[in-house]
Parts: sequence; structure tokens; C-alpha cells
Amino acid sequence: MNLVFTSASHWMIAIFFLVAAGCGNGDRPQLGTVTGTVTLGGEPLKNVEITFSPDVGRPSYGKTDGDGRYELDYINDTKGAKVGKHTISIRSGKVAQPAPRFVEIKPGMNTIDIICKPNFKKGDSTEVEE
Repeated sequence: MNLVFTSASHWMIAIFFLVAAGCGNGDRPQLGTVTGTVTLGGEPLKNVEITFSPDVGRPSYGKTDGDGRYELDYINDTKGAKVGKHTISIRSGKVAQPAPRFVEIKPGMNTIDIICKPNFKKGDSTEVEE
């Protein structure tokens, strides 16, 4: 009886590891790391929410720090954005404005600095420097 229990325990452990291995990143798209700055009139924009939305799939989000720097998060503790074409949106407490500006995210490191026009207000577009 003890031999049967031990054998069954080994099978249960083996099945657990097989199931756990199947719950990995198999459905996650290829990502590129995205960092940059957001400025308005040459000054950093602080605490601005940034969204990079791909044509299809999950968007990535970031928020600028006190120096206007940001890094995008894909999901939970995973940094980056899906490789491909994205639309950038910028939102802050004072300004909510879609940036109908497209950028191409490539595998690896991407630095995308967003320079907002001095007359940046709701409805304006942004200029993006790559």
C-alpha cells in the first residue's frame, strides 16, 4: 500500500509540473521595451498618463515621473509594448487628448520622446521624435 501511495504521489507531482509549464507565456506577443520623455514647451510634463495602443491586442501604459520620463508596462510586472504599429494617447489631470500619432515598436529597446506643442490643449496632436 505504501508503494502505491508513493507511486501515485510521484504521478501527481509530475502532472502538476506539466500543467504549470503549460501556463507560461505561450500566448504573449513579442514585446519591445519602450522608454522616453514627454515635454511641453521644452519643459517635462509630470504625472502624465501615456497609452500605446496597437492595431490589435493589449495596450501598454506608463506614467511620467518628475522629469517627464516614462517606461511602458505591458501587464503586471512585464515591461514593454507589443511589437508593431501603435497610436499614442496622453492624459493628465488638466488635459485629455488623443495623440493621433503612430509609432512603430521594434523588438529590443525603443526610445520614443514625445514633444507636445506649446499650444497643447484638448484636440491638438503631438509631435513624436524617434
